[in-house]
Amino acid sequence: MIERKTPELDYLPPKATTALGFHAMVGCDGLLHLSGIAPFHGPEFAVVGKNDLKAQCTYVLQVLERALKAGSSSLRDVLDITVYLTDFDNAGEIGGKYAQIAPLLNDAFGDDLPCCTAVGAKCLFTVDQWIEIRAVAKTYA
Repeated sequence: MIERKTPELDYLPPKATTALGFHAMVGCDGLLHLSGIAPFHGPEFAVVGKNDLKAQCTYVLQVLERALKAGSSSLRDVLDITVYLTDFDNAGEIGGKYAQIAPLLNDAFGDDLPCCTAVGAKCLFTVDQWIEIRAVAKTYA
């Protein structure tokens, strides 16, 4: 059975994601797929941590943890993440930016590190958004 939902997470209103044509999470066969989580809050998509990659990453990880809990999962059950980073300073690479957030990822996941792919993007949903993380986790629902 496939379960699609967009729970209230003190993040974006559920109606905002469905109006954009997607659910925040889809569960099937013991796996929970989470749409990309961005550093936004509220119906106006206010950027949290503007001009601060670490603050944006910290916020995204907090929302990720709440989303996982709503999907009967946890950070230690995350199997795979994709981290999208923008080249906000036109350095031509994202390795240095990933190095800035790697300690935050290590702290969040501890000894249960997931697989990870970092992807560079020219721009994400808004110009002030520097990071987005999507995840796949085991669920117990």
